[in-house]
Parts: sequence; structure tokens; C-alpha cells
Amino acid sequence: ELIDVEIYVNVVDAEKNIFISTWRDITERKLAEKALRDSEATARALLNAPADVIILLNNEGIVQDCNETSLLHFHRPRQKLIGSCVYDLMIPEVRERREPIVGEVFRSGEAVRYEDDNEGSWFDNVLYPIFDEQKKVKLVAVIARDITEKVKAEETLRLKDYIIKSASNAI
Repeated sequence: ELIDVEIYVNVVDAEKNIFISTWRDITERKLAEKALRDSEATARALLNAPADVIILLNNEGIVQDCNETSLLHFHRPRQKLIGSCVYDLMIPEVRERREPIVGEVFRSGEAVRYEDDNEGSWFDNVLYPIFDEQKKVKLVAVIARDITEKVKAEETLRLKDYIIKSASNAI
């Protein structure tokens, strides 16, 4: 049976070719590393599967990670988006609405859901706290779904209903 080992060699006397070696079975560590790689691959696939914008923010609004949709939404490559402050990428009015909501998730540890618009595009936003070992919020996962078409369709239906009611009242 083959096993993974680490070998440490110390020279006792080089002229007499005397060495001390220590061999350590690292099979468990290798299995744990593989499990971690598999878990990371699964997490990355889940992060990129939705068509929603998904970003992970620290308490200062710095992007810690994101999915591919986020890169398209913010028009930035991964190396430029990660490490940047998400609030710097927003117009002031949107920043003023969103920054306090993220702050509240950090303070309360409770998930928040809200809808808002960003220069004519509407988003259904869900913010989830991610906790550290001490049960303190260390990151907030922001999931933003573009619902612009839904909002426009609902507005069109409301307008049609209004026109129909107005017309029937006029008769």
C-alpha cells in the first residue's frame, strides 16, 4: 500500500554519512486537503450558478469575493473588484440607501431583504450575515437579483387596470 509521507533529514556527520531521518505519515492531511479543495470547488460552483449578483463584504464594504455575474454588473475584472470598496462603485444616492442596511446586518446579525432601484434598474436584495467562531458577523453575503422586467410588467398591469377603471367610470 502506498502512503503519503513527509521526510525530514538532519545531518549528524557528513564525512561519515551519518544522517537521522524522520518519516511522518501525512495520509490524513492529504485527505483533508483534498476534501477542502473539493469543498472550495463546490462553493465556487454554487456561487457562480445563479444569475444574481453575489458579493461578500467585510464591515468596511470591501469586496472579499464575488461571482462572475458581479464582474459583469460592475464592469470590472476579478482582480479589480476584489479588494475594492463596493460603495465607491455606487452613485451617492444608492450608497446612502445601501450602506446603512449592510451596517445593520453587521450590528444585528439578522438577514435583511429589501427592494430598491439603481438608476432605473430594480433589485431584490438579500443580505445574509456570515459568522466567525465567536458568533460575531465577519462578512455579509449580498445577493442582488435584477427584477427590472418584473417591476415594469407590474407597472404596465397597474396602468392598464387604471385605464380600464377610468374608462368604465366615464361610461
